[in-house]
Amino acid sequence: MWELLWKFTYLVKPLAFIGTFILMFCFIVFLIFHILNALALFELAKNNGYEHIAGLAWIPFINMYLVGIMSGGINFVGVQKIDGNILGLILAVMPLVMDRIPLIGFLFWIVFLIVQFQALYNFYSRIDKSIAILIAILGIIPITAPIAIIYLWCEKYDYKY
Repeated sequence: MWELLWKFTYLVKPLAFIGTFILMFCFIVFLIFHILNALALFELAKNNGYEHIAGLAWIPFINMYLVGIMSGGINFVGVQKIDGNILGLILAVMPLVMDRIPLIGFLFWIVFLIVQFQALYNFYSRIDKSIAILIAILGIIPITAPIAIIYLWCEKYDYKY
């Protein structure tokens, strides 16, 4: 019995090391992308008259409030006009609340993704209208979101509306 346990520990230790390494690598990559996104949003906010709230760019989830304000609001599915401040609050708070709602939380996610897409489209169309829809789509998909962050980083000095 002790031999089996001894062999088990020899198998688990390398797997635990590899798992820890992968976790740390993912955390570092996430941190790098968050810093790039925060720097770009911070500079955009400062350059466009939002210097009093530019510091919000550094806070995860809350930085979406800044995106909502700088997008200028949206027409929700062409029916209801949502102001930039309200849109910012929706973008910042809804991801934290939606998973807490049982059964219909997935419906809120679908509505949230539509609102987020429209906000990102308005935000990126103020930078470059010709590529805004592509960058907004890439910004919503978690795997391709770094492409949108890199685009935002490259365009941050040229953007002023």
